Amino acid sequence: GDEIAVEYIKRGAADYVLKDRLERLPSAIGRAMSEKAHREETARLEGQILYAQREWEQTFDSVPDAIIVTGETGCVQRANRAALATLGLKEFSDLIGKPCHEVIHGQRSEPPECPFCLLRQTGKEERAEIEAPRLDKIFDATWTPLREPSGAVRRNVLVLRDITERKRAEEALRASEGKYRQIIEIANEGIWLLDPDGK
Repeated sequence: GDEIAVEYIKRGAADYVLKDRLERLPSAIGRAMSEKAHREETARLEGQILYAQREWEQTFDSVPDAIIVTGETGCVQRANRAALATLGLKEFSDLIGKPCHEVIHGQRSEPPECPFCLLRQTGKEERAEIEAPRLDKIFDATWTPLREPSGAVRRNVLVLRDITERKRAEEALRASEGKYRQIIEIANEGIWLLDPDGK
């Protein structure tokens, strides 16, 4: 009867055929097959989307540089695992929702040399070396705006590369060269540099 048929439809049946109306059987089967194919295609596409999302997340988390996605105001919306390690944080909750200048510089306001300030003025990618005294680190920082099809900037991507060791090595080399130059300049003896051929 119709009442039982309606109950089966509520439970997920695609269609029903009453015994006294068997002429509807071919169309009911066609509809059920069509809905089944549609459900299978939807499930396949959802599977592909989930796979692509997992693959993207693995890629995002495998990048060794800190990657931070912020909103228009500079508050952190997302970050990769390298960002936690680079910033000395343990949980994403220590990062998400906070202004980037707070988690990077440990300051309540943006420092004037921050590339994010420049990005807001120019609307273009900005790059700078920034010091984070709280972390005792120096970063090569790149801020890139993410534009919507309309051209509006809704999010920004910050990539932080820790260049502390390189900068310290460069400073040590400059200091060493300065001492060497000083020794050469104050020496009372004549000093020459020779190539392997004695020239």
